[in-house]
Amino acid sequence: MTKKKKALKPIKKTKEKRVTKLSMMSLKFCHEYIQNNGHGVYAAAKAFNITNKDLVFIPNSSLSKEMVKKKMAAYYTANAMAHKAFQNNLIRSKIDELLDEVYFNDIAVKRTHFRIINSKDDSTAAKGVDMYYKLKGKNAPSEVKVFNMDKFIDSLEDEPDESEE
Repeated sequence: MTKKKKALKPIKKTKEKRVTKLSMMSLKFCHEYIQNNGHGVYAAAKAFNITNKDLVFIPNSSLSKEMVKKKMAAYYTANAMAHKAFQNNLIRSKIDELLDEVYFNDIAVKRTHFRIINSKDDSTAAKGVDMYYKLKGKNAPSEVKVFNMDKFIDSLEDEPDESEE
């Protein structure tokens, strides 16, 4: 009496829908993020449909207590939406692409470099330019060894010849 083994049923493969394009709101978020110098909450407030989103940009001192509460609700909503947007790999890669186009190119760095040379005051921007040049391999080597041929020839002449001994 041998027992028959039941054949295993193959696992059904499900096709996952992978999003390869960003929606218009997501694209607008990416552009607003660049325009607002990396402020994700402001970018989300401008790009997404949020109730009372105009209040996010108004200082608290010019609002009543009731309006401040509405502003804070809109701010926290925009914060949550920005956080969720940054979890999307397509959005992060699009922001990286836009940064490369706008800020991390030779022309933009040269403009910043020129501004630093003229102002002699902006140490943070100077550090950024230095880091950019290091990344691109455009810095001069930090240590330059100078080979003195005369000293080398003199040192050869000072050594006793093995044939003379």
